[in-house]
Amino acid sequence: MSQPVRRTFDIVKAKARLGASGKTYVDLGRRLGVTRQAVGHWFRGRGEPDVQQMKRMAEVLGCHWLELVTDETTVLYREEELRHYDLLRQLSPEQRSEVEDFIKFKLGNKGE
Repeated sequence: MSQPVRRTFDIVKAKARLGASGKTYVDLGRRLGVTRQAVGHWFRGRGEPDVQQMKRMAEVLGCHWLELVTDETTVLYREEELRHYDLLRQLSPEQRSEVEDFIKFKLGNKGE
């Protein structure tokens, strides 16, 4: 069952994450397959990344994509995804890193 939530990219949260990561608009654009200008537009409120771009951006910035949306939150999400997110938030940083490494490993070996 899906629950509707309004999506809005949170520029303040995203800028904080970007600053903490040490990455630039250029770095982020390259990783997302968009121009530096597109990233700049998002961070100035002249546009907004779509959900897939936010998910990829969150991966690059080391957070969950729901951390890049406003508190009035914002997309259709599956209840299962929200439960997983809540469980991940309860893990220590070390445990979360181990889970992320395992997921990357499993995704990397998906075709084998």
